[in-house]
Parts: sequence; C-alpha cells; structure tokens
Amino acid sequence: SPLPLDAIMEVFEREAYYQVSVQGWQADDHSDWSDDPNQAPTPLTVANMQVHGRIDAENDADVFQVTVPADYAEETLGVRLNSLGLGMDPYVLVYAADYSWQFAYTLDYVATSEDTVYFAVDAAPGETFFVEVYHYDGKATTGTYDISAGPQLWSDPVVPERPTYRLQLPFIYRD
Repeated sequence: SPLPLDAIMEVFEREAYYQVSVQGWQADDHSDWSDDPNQAPTPLTVANMQVHGRIDAENDADVFQVTVPADYAEETLGVRLNSLGLGMDPYVLVYAADYSWQFAYTLDYVATSEDTVYFAVDAAPGETFFVEVYHYDGKATTGTYDISAGPQLWSDPVVPERPTYRLQLPFIYRD
C-alpha cells in the first residue's frame, strides 16, 4: 500500500534550467524574390493545401511559385490568404513568370484574423506564376498568414471579374 503523503509545512523553492538547440532554423521563412539564388520561391500546389507564412522584418516579402498542372481543367485558379495574425494586413502581388501580366490585391479596410484575401487568376495548363506577399505597412516587423492555391472553394468570397487595378511595368515600390 502507498505511503501516506504528509503535508508540506515549510516554504521551499525549486529551479530548473533547460537549454534548447534548434537545427535547420531559417532567418526568413520564404524567398524574398522570384530569382533569389540562395532560396528558391516556395512551391504552392494546386490542391488548396495551406502553407504558413510570416513577415519577419521591415519590407519583408514572401514569394511563392504556382505551376498549373497540365491536366488542370478549370478556367481560373484561386489564390487565398487567410488566418491573418499578429496584425497582418496583406499586400499581394501576382505576376506571370515572363512578366507579361501583373496584378495587386489588398484589403480596403483594417484586416482581422477572420478576413480572407481571395482572387482568381486565369489559369492555362503548364503556366507558372508567382505570388509575393508583403505587409501593407512596409515598416511592420510581424504578421502571419496561410496561403493556398487551387480550384475555387464554396467558402471563398465572391470576387469581381478582375482586380480593382492593373499595374504597368516597370513597377517601382517606394516607402
């Protein structure tokens, strides 16, 4: 039979120390430009699988590459950002790999964690395009989000035929 536990009648203190080593940590979670020689853009599958992203520093960009499969049968391909956290207010730039077209998307109000940025891109089988995600406030040092691409889901917001404006190249961003 177990021994009875006596009440502790004195003041005491315990301390413990731990050292944790993390291997494979990256200072930046995704490439900052589409032709970065040190870190290729993160591939987004066309299966609506979410990839987590974060803004790590001022003027940080996260770049994703989408290649439309040869057997993709839909006319458009949806790209969505959701699960916005730590004050993330996304500014999204989408452009063709050959720079023949480019669009920008933002929210026209202060973002909350329940908001979604959704847009549809005309999808040609075999086409490759890039998605760059920035924080709307170029001086922001934090922000998290999830990004995915694929056929439109029933839960995606209804969007106009085209984004609110087109950018002409060359595009120059100044803060």
